[in-house]
This record gives sequence, C-alpha cells and structure tokens, in this order.
Amino acid sequence: MNLPPVIPAKAGTQATSVGFVAWAPAFAGVTEGVKRLTMLLAVLTLTWSAPAQAQTSSNLRLGAELGAGLLDGDAYTLLLPYLEWSISKFHTGLNAPLRLRVYDGGAPAAGPTPGLRQEDWNGWSNKTRILRFAEWGEPGEPVHVRLGELNGVTLGHGTIVGRYYNNVDIDHYHTGLKIDADGGAVGVSAFASDLVGMGDNNGGPSGFVIGRAFARLFRDELPNRAIEIGTTWLWGLGRGGLDASVRLWHGSHVDVSTYADGNVTQYFEGDNGKLGFGGHFGLLTAVPDAFAGTGVRLRLEGRILGPGYNPAQIGPLYEIERQQSRCDFHMATSAGGRGCTPYGFVGSNQAVPGAMVGLDFETPGKGLISAQAEWGKGDGYGLLAWVILPEIEGLQLRAHYARRHAYAFGDLFDDQTTALASLRYRVDGPIYASLLAARRWHQTQGEPWPAFATTLELAATVGMDYRF
Repeated sequence: MNLPPVIPAKAGTQATSVGFVAWAPAFAGVTEGVKRLTMLLAVLTLTWSAPAQAQTSSNLRLGAELGAGLLDGDAYTLLLPYLEWSISKFHTGLNAPLRLRVYDGGAPAAGPTPGLRQEDWNGWSNKTRILRFAEWGEPGEPVHVRLGELNGVTLGHGTIVGRYYNNVDIDHYHTGLKIDADGGAVGVSAFASDLVGMGDNNGGPSGFVIGRAFARLFRDELPNRAIEIGTTWLWGLGRGGLDASVRLWHGSHVDVSTYADGNVTQYFEGDNGKLGFGGHFGLLTAVPDAFAGTGVRLRLEGRILGPGYNPAQIGPLYEIERQQSRCDFHMATSAGGRGCTPYGFVGSNQAVPGAMVGLDFETPGKGLISAQAEWGKGDGYGLLAWVILPEIEGLQLRAHYARRHAYAFGDLFDDQTTALASLRYRVDGPIYASLLAARRWHQTQGEPWPAFATTLELAATVGMDYRF
C-alpha cells in the first residue's frame, strides 16, 4: 500500500509513515466524541515527555511489508517492497505498492477478481508512483530540490499555499517537482503539482505551477529586525498576491514578527469571471526552548474575505476542494442557496471577517504536535491537526485530522472529515507490525463529474526493515 509521509521524507526515515489519508471513527454522538478526544490528548501528553528511542541513520535501506486489508468494500492482500539510498546530498526512495483483490464487495472496480487493483496503475501518471521521492539537499538549506510526492508544501505565510499535499486522491498519483533557492538577501520557491498531468486542468488529475520570489531588506543595517517582502503567482489560473513581514523582536528566548498578505483569485458567477480579494494580518511568536527542549510557535491571524475568496486556497484538500466546490450558480441562487465556484464560496457581495489560530509543539528528534483552527463568516469553521511521534519503546503513532467549511459541531465527524490513525510496533530487530484505519478520497462516477467521495480503508501488515 502507498502510505506517504505527512512531511517530506528523507533517506533513513520510515517508508511506512502515513500521509494525507482519511480516517473517520464512528462516534456514538457528540459527547462520546469529546470523551475520546480528551483521552487522546491525555495519552499524547504522556508520550510527549517519554524518552525517544535512538533512530538509526544509514545510506542504504530496504524492506517489505506483507498483509491484508479492506478498501471500498473489497478485500485485498498487500505487498509493499521499498528501497532508499543516499549519496552525499542526493536521496531517493522507490516503492511498488501492490494490492491483489481477493474479494469483490460490489463497488465499481477495474480489473478481474482475483487480480491486481487496476486503479493503482492505470495511466502514465500512476505508473510513476514507483518513484516515491528523489531529493537533493534538505529543507532549509540554500538549495533544495524534490521530485515525487510533495508533502506539507507552504509558500510564505501559507495564505495562498499552506501545507499542500499533491496525492489526496488514492486513484491518481501525481509526481510533483519543488525547487527552493535561498541566497540570503533574495530567494525563490516554486513547484509543479503534477508533471505528467500538466495539460489537464479540467477534471480528474490536475497540474499547475506556482512560485514565490522574496527579498530581505536592510539585513546589514537591521540584523535583528528582518524585513521581508514577497510575491506569489499561480500561472494560468488567475491567482496571486503580495506579502510582507517585519521582525518585531529577536532574542535568545523569543522571536516575534508580524505580517500582512493581500491576495486575489478569479471566480465565476455563472459564465462571468470576477476577481475576489482576501487580506491576512498576523502575529507570529516563537519560543525555541519553551520547556524540556520543546519549541512552541503561536500564530494569530485576522482575515478579510471577499466574495469568491477561499483562505489558504491551495491547501491539504485542494485537489478535492477545487472540484467539490463547483456547482451551477444560477440553480443555487434561484433555490435560495449559495453559489459555488471552483475556488471558494460566493456569499455576500461584501467582504466579511475571518480568523485563524495556530499552535505547534516541536522537539528535535521527538516529534511534532500541530493544530490550526480557522473561522470565516459565511464560510464556516475549519480544524487541522497533526501528530507525529517518534518510536517510543518500540511503538510509533502518527495521526492527522482535517475538516474545512464545517457549519455545525457534528460536521467535524461526518464523511467529509479527513483524518488517520497509524500505529506501528517494532517486534524484534528489523521485524515490525502495523495497523492502519483510514478514509481515503477517490474519484467516483457521480454527477456533476468528476465527483469525489471518501471510502474506508483498514490494513494490517508485518514487515522487515534493513539498514546498511
């Protein structure tokens, strides 16, 4: 099975770490959901303070997983061989996830039973899933290039591109390319979401190119008061913006900065194209060593949302949201509803307020806990959360949750919720076992086409992981 990491993988990281898939647990009700969430937070608090087991670094790593699982009502046997190696600054990872369907649950599927799941390999784009990543350098270095899966991509303050993932749809693999060059005074970041599917922007797999150029001013005159300005533009889709940030305070114990972004996006009312505007004003506070070597980052942001404007337009669910938001404007408004566009909702003709709060806890070598809550008048609520814990006493937990445009508390647990739970236990030496519960997005034959829906996946595997 193909389980991409939440953050970009490097050689020596675990190939079975789970990425942006979905898991929606069956809650008996709102009260039961709150109880489970409280218990989860308590467990995470305890494991956060536990000592992390040392990780093994290596230049060559190979292994395989074997198991069984359920996906979209069908039963499969699973085989995942993988290989990673590093040469100087170059790192690459290969894998070949193979699902052999042994029971047909009745949902539409390509290929015979028993037989290989054809949706994983049909088309040139899917065949490139063998290359999980090829990478030069690491994030944060002056030059960093990554080919393959793009995980958690953020440009600037994340108001246009925030934590983007290019393989949300399980049936369409995208091979992306990201390039970062930072010369200190100036720099650029750019990425293409899907090199193979660049010519198809009208349904199904999509491709786009977006970039950001930035400059840091008065670096010598004001070394502790950094000023940065940047511009972002998405080619071919009428979307872009300007951003600026100023460091207010820089010390050994705390770093405070403020920023302002102004973005535009194209949207449609019927056949009429219009430009929507959004403004973001934020305060960032970072404490590198708040407690026990753990760094804390707090982000507070106010928003002005114009008609047709969707904050963090290219985010973790972009490949789904850009299709699911489409509807006929005239039918929606004549029925007393709201018009929809590919990039955001058309509500009032006036700008409305919004807000976002983000909180991160990160300890080098121990993991990450991150949460982001957002709100927009008429646009609903959103909640994003990540938990990435290291291997502790042989056990490793990774979890993710995402829901945007929710209008009631119960929406946080519906079938539009994206979340995951992955548990891995090292049995002995290179031998490990893992469990996964997920709800995966895939393309269906609904109307209007293309339509996307979530489907349940369960998997249990055993594997062997060798490092040299």
